[in-house]
Amino acid sequence: MSRQAAVAAAYAAGGGSAVIAAAIRTAEIAHYRRIIASCKANGLPFSNFTVALVDLGTGGA
Repeated sequence: MSRQAAVAAAYAAGGGSAVIAAAIRTAEIAHYRRIIASCKANGLPFSNFTVALVDLGTGGA
């Protein structure tokens, strides 16, 4: 699922703000991991996206 669709699904599913925030955070993490995988597969730099994962609390992985 794309990042945009996952965020829209989180809002559509409803729930409290904490539930929606957790679903969006999960979608963001998956999004950046897909970007990093694509960059690695294509020999492109990906350090900026690793920083985004650190900011999301994954430790960069």
